[in-house]
Amino acid sequence: FIQGNMEQAAVVFAVDGTVAVYPYNSYNDPRIVEGKNVIYTMFPSIQTYAHDSFGKGANVMVAKSETAGADHLYFRNACGYLVIKLYGADTAVKSIVLSSRSGLERISGSAYVSVDQSKDPEVTMTNFATTTITLDCSNGGEGVQLGVDKKHATEFWFALPPVRFEEGLTIVVTDMRDRSYVKSTAKPVTVTRNNVQPMAAQ
Repeated sequence: FIQGNMEQAAVVFAVDGTVAVYPYNSYNDPRIVEGKNVIYTMFPSIQTYAHDSFGKGANVMVAKSETAGADHLYFRNACGYLVIKLYGADTAVKSIVLSSRSGLERISGSAYVSVDQSKDPEVTMTNFATTTITLDCSNGGEGVQLGVDKKHATEFWFALPPVRFEEGLTIVVTDMRDRSYVKSTAKPVTVTRNNVQPMAAQ
């Protein structure tokens, strides 16, 4: 269980017990699908950089109580975490856009997340979900300064639904001078729920 930055209140519903999701957004909708409690929600397509962690509102979590009206909820993460490590002298990053090389893996946008008190959440991305995530690193106009070498590489965290990038992934890094750099790997990359998947420093 990773709490993260829970500054936005979870929204609570009564569907066969009390069901909740974090972060709150206007799309949240509890439903019964194929006999399961699920919440229709959104995985953010824009996340905000945070030092050595995922940003506020990026980490989707769900919870369910035994009975309606219960006030004790145990939140479980629906996300896994991909950590990109970058370094470069005199470089401040403005944004990083993450996508799969195949363009097929859906990693942001609308999804159904199963909610069960005794089971881990399962995520099903909808056909309307999208294939990219942007990490906003503008940091009030200062950007995020990269470490100068591999040993001191700066970490950038993405909170993702569980996904396997079959043909690898691509990132487009834009610095504060609006210069862009493309980096990619052709090897499969798997992100699993509640686990951190680090990438080699580049």
